[in-house]
Amino acid sequence: MNARYSLGEPLPPEVVLATMGGPFGYRRFATFSAPWLRGRALVFAGFIGLLAIAAGSGNGLVSQDLAVGLRIGAWTFISFMLMSFAGPLLAAWVRTRSWHRERAAVVAAVVVGMALAASVDHVASTAIARDVPIEFQVRSDATKPTDAKSSSRGEMPAHIERSPLTVAVNAVFGLAVYFCLGGGLALRAYFGELSRWRESQRQREVQSLLADKRASEWQLHVLQAQIEPHFLFNTLAAVRSTLRADAGRAEATLDALVEYLRATIPKLRADPTATSTVAEQIEIVRHYLIVMQLRMGERLRVSIDIDPAIAGAAFPPLALMSLVENAIKHGLEPKRAGGTIRIEGRRLGDRLRILVRDDGVGLGAGSSGGGLGLRNLRAQLAQRYGDAATLIVQTPAAGGFEAIVEIPCGV
Repeated sequence: MNARYSLGEPLPPEVVLATMGGPFGYRRFATFSAPWLRGRALVFAGFIGLLAIAAGSGNGLVSQDLAVGLRIGAWTFISFMLMSFAGPLLAAWVRTRSWHRERAAVVAAVVVGMALAASVDHVASTAIARDVPIEFQVRSDATKPTDAKSSSRGEMPAHIERSPLTVAVNAVFGLAVYFCLGGGLALRAYFGELSRWRESQRQREVQSLLADKRASEWQLHVLQAQIEPHFLFNTLAAVRSTLRADAGRAEATLDALVEYLRATIPKLRADPTATSTVAEQIEIVRHYLIVMQLRMGERLRVSIDIDPAIAGAAFPPLALMSLVENAIKHGLEPKRAGGTIRIEGRRLGDRLRILVRDDGVGLGAGSSGGGLGLRNLRAQLAQRYGDAATLIVQTPAAGGFEAIVEIPCGV
């Protein structure tokens, strides 16, 4: 599975922690990506702009100086924007590098951004303090006395003493502000993003596999439904011919047909994606061949040589039946003298090999053995095994027709 995803495309809905539309739609993108950064900048610029307008207007009114208000508003906007985007901007740059230790580098980028935010805040506060009508200069030197004269006039003292606890609380509060503004809160979404995306991909692959499985089941069902009437109707036609020719043989043929249907029908009703065994398919073929021998008499001779070791090996339902029916219909029935159908089964390494050969009329001129039964069998093998299965049809040197199926051996 691909462990990366596009930083320029929206993430799947199930990956995003909180989906919001409108100006907050940037959260649909990967955290610290360029689209995420642009969207966040627009949202923050709006809120910080309102704060800057309020700060500039208030101080401008108090000082009765428009220039003071504009300077304070500008410093407020610039400082807060820099504090808000120093860390995220560095983290976004890190994400474009595709470094091996990206997470550590992103955290380092946010920390560096916090340090830059503190510096920017100090510079901006110093600049703003020069324009504020009443300055609050705070120092930690507790030995310097308070200006009593200023206090007697009701003015604020030039210096305010702070306890160590106050200093610590202010420092913690300042770090929390820098952390929140500087992209620290986004780290939570960032750290879980890759795992959520991988889980999303896994779920999508599972859904895709399930959809493919349903499509495959339907296709196999259609292919199998095409095969079943193909040999079943031919068998019924053979029964009809037998009934007309010999009533005694017709009765035996009907009995054999009942046994054949008894062995076959449960397989036809089974799950089309299920796999049968070689022994089960040989049983169906034997009943079918008994029916055909009763019809053709001495014109049909049968030889079955299956290695007992592969009796339990998995084999596609009706695949062998399709080959046998094809050999009789196109090879032996058209031949006046009839002939022999030979069925062999062996295991060759990790492959299962089934051969069906007849000494009938063989392939017609220009024919490549691509009849309906064989075409459907090829499609069924491809659907079940892909390139791991082969169906070879050829004309032996002695004449007739030969079909060989090779599939992975499941014994």
